[in-house]
Amino acid sequence: MNYAVIDIGTNTLILLIGKVKGKKLDKILLDQACITRLGQGLTENHFFISQAMNRTREVLVGFKKKCQEHDVKKIVAVGTAACRTAANAQIFIEAVAKETKIKTQIISGDEEAEYTFLAVNHDFGDKNKKAIVADIGGGSTEIITGNLGPKIKEPETTISLPMGSVLLTEMFVRSDPISQDEFQRLQTSIRNNLADELDDFYPKDFNPQDYTFIATAGTATTLAAVAKKLKVYKPEKVHGSKLELQTLHQLIKDFAGMSVKDRQQLPGMESLRADVILAGALLLSELMRYFKQDKAVISDHGLRYGVFAKKFLG
Repeated sequence: MNYAVIDIGTNTLILLIGKVKGKKLDKILLDQACITRLGQGLTENHFFISQAMNRTREVLVGFKKKCQEHDVKKIVAVGTAACRTAANAQIFIEAVAKETKIKTQIISGDEEAEYTFLAVNHDFGDKNKKAIVADIGGGSTEIITGNLGPKIKEPETTISLPMGSVLLTEMFVRSDPISQDEFQRLQTSIRNNLADELDDFYPKDFNPQDYTFIATAGTATTLAAVAKKLKVYKPEKVHGSKLELQTLHQLIKDFAGMSVKDRQQLPGMESLRADVILAGALLLSELMRYFKQDKAVISDHGLRYGVFAKKFLG
């Protein structure tokens, strides 16, 4: 049987279609991402704007056709930070359901974190190690800690932070290239917010250096692709690779000195992500600083894989 998961994110829509055999994922038939920037302008008006809804609706119509072509038995669609935030999210979701018959469930930040943990544990659970997982999205960032292993079903801790690449860009970036003042205010805001959110969240005996740091979602995978200068994105070259903090710092320095148009020309850079990649990179850098990590393991298998495992693999 073929099943599908659609991840409706603040910046990106992703369709995963998999063939299930004996409650196991036998084959990935399609794993396709499209940037629609559904969360465009949310920081200002708290509503989905019509252009963003139209872009997203068109992609969802296309996704539905792909599911029909692959004879998908059931589609599970989940909405994340943008859908949690927008005052007209429910109206949009109902309109999409009417047109495509795709019913979208808006999941909480904690649910998003738990699904992401399932995905990471599925791929890295044979290592039997402790992990800090950072899922940097467009509108929120989920941080998960836990032991990885084949018998582990739940994380130790999950927290969802109201920080993401799109949100931060809209809040702080006005110049192109970014001005020194904007850069400083962006970095300071991230650093202060992480301290405010996390300092009292973890127990006093928590030692982050006992954990492997794993980063997932589009910011992390794009940074890995740019670091590797991949002219064509190849998941197998990104998934499980390591991004050194020193390399990340150099990427941030390069991005800060470039216009969006120049960033778009970099091998590995998704054209529609070039305007928000600096904020996302800074957020990843500050997370690694906070958790005293000098490298991040990159996972190309994010939220959608966790939802797929939970809903279809038993």
